[in-house]
Amino acid sequence: MAIEDIYLELAEKHELPDYHEFNKEFEISSIDTEEFLLREIRRKMMERFDYYAKILQELFQPDPHSSSIFEAKNFTDKDRENIFNLYSKIMAMMRHSVVVSLDNSDEQNAKFINSSYKEWLRIKEKVLPIAMRIKSTWENHFVDKIKAEYFG
Repeated sequence: MAIEDIYLELAEKHELPDYHEFNKEFEISSIDTEEFLLREIRRKMMERFDYYAKILQELFQPDPHSSSIFEAKNFTDKDRENIFNLYSKIMAMMRHSVVVSLDNSDEQNAKFINSSYKEWLRIKEKVLPIAMRIKSTWENHFVDKIKAEYFG
């Protein structure tokens, strides 16, 4: 049975998000095992959350030996406070996943998937302008200013 078919059965039982929208967000069609599908979906979600948590963390706690120090300089203290709040929400979902993994029932995984998906869509809206700003750090003259400070 295909992942989509199993998902649709589980979606009916647990009122999960629309398969196509959810798949577009978390690429669940790439899951290669049908057994324990809800657990695998939760793990896929964690991969995505972890990726963005690391990006955000580098902005309020940059590694002085990496590109994140340059990117962080393009944000104010207030910006970093807002970034930390987003980071905290992602971390709360990730730690919730740890709790769910200890029980690992389909019911708990489904509840997690539903609540975290809704929360992720809200967070994602706020992460996009941050990501655009990070990108612009490297495209704009900000890099020239940093070079002048660094080498000056």
